[in-house]
Amino acid sequence: MKTVTTASLLASAALLLGVVPAAQAHVSFVDNTAEAGRSFVASAQISHGCETGADQFDTYKVVVELPAGVTARPVHSTLGNAKVVGTTLVWERPAPPVATLADDTLFYRVDFRFTVPNLPFTKLTFRTTQTCTNGGTQVWEGVDVPTLLIVPVHVNGWNKYTAQSALDATAISTFFSDAQIVWSNGKAYSANPATAAVISNPLTSIAAGDVFWVKY
Repeated sequence: MKTVTTASLLASAALLLGVVPAAQAHVSFVDNTAEAGRSFVASAQISHGCETGADQFDTYKVVVELPAGVTARPVHSTLGNAKVVGTTLVWERPAPPVATLADDTLFYRVDFRFTVPNLPFTKLTFRTTQTCTNGGTQVWEGVDVPTLLIVPVHVNGWNKYTAQSALDATAISTFFSDAQIVWSNGKAYSANPATAAVISNPLTSIAAGDVFWVKY
């Protein structure tokens, strides 16, 4: 005789009522910076599954949408085997709830390799849909979309660049968060609080066409 649990009843009711269980943490990249024009292995982490009330459900499928012009090769994951479907990458277990956990106790990673567009100081977004064993889905988009920052190719030490477009204070702090110091026209920026404290002429913008120096 099949046993009907409270969890299954709640899950069914939620789906019938159009209630989508919420995943508990954003899908994000382990390393969110990639060098322009280089091959890069992106590793997206799925920290939690879904919940409905007090019940938690394991993730069984993840779909990552590729940005326009990007093609990628995924690798199989502990979440499930990978496949390319049009402009999406899909990781899925054989058939829910087969091979899935009864509870949300693990976190997963899905990896894929692609060539980063040669567009430094821009962002790539990967709209991602997460589906759990109770049929609930969460779409990570908008402010929650997994994002990669494209930075110029660089080496340890000083690097010389010419700005292809203007960079404001937000862009400077975003794209040079791992740099020791950024120098342009007698002004400087550093994400290091100790270094920033001794900068008398802070750098808050870089105009298009300006030459600037960055030390990593």
